[in-house]
Amino acid sequence: MALCLGLSSSLIASADQTVVAVCYGPGLYGNKTASGQRLTRSLLGAAHKHLPLGTNLTIAYKGKETVLKVVDRGPYSKGVELDLTEASVQSLGFKSCRDFGSRRVLMGINKPAKVQITENKTEEQTQENSPNKEVEKETEEVN
Repeated sequence: MALCLGLSSSLIASADQTVVAVCYGPGLYGNKTASGQRLTRSLLGAAHKHLPLGTNLTIAYKGKETVLKVVDRGPYSKGVELDLTEASVQSLGFKSCRDFGSRRVLMGINKPAKVQITENKTEEQTQENSPNKEVEKETEEVN
């Protein structure tokens, strides 16, 4: 019996929190992240000390928001929660990391809404192919 794991595409945001965010230092681009990806200026991603790698985040600043993934560990500066890539700050309306500096942003953690384990055939399909289909119909009519 084959099983498949299906994730719902809708996301539910956890309680949003205001955090301090900065940009990656320019010397870090080209290095591999903790998730194994190459850190590039075009990568929509962030570093966080504790959230699992791959966690989807919604980051908002003054009416603009972007969805990105935790791809790395850090930042290691006191009081800073997120290191953002250049593409991430550009998607928030800034020209570059230099323009962004250090800002308070709204961070929401997005989680899959529901995980379902289903068989290859739905229950209806299984009943249609059942050899006892006529018996099942008769039982329904009697009850």
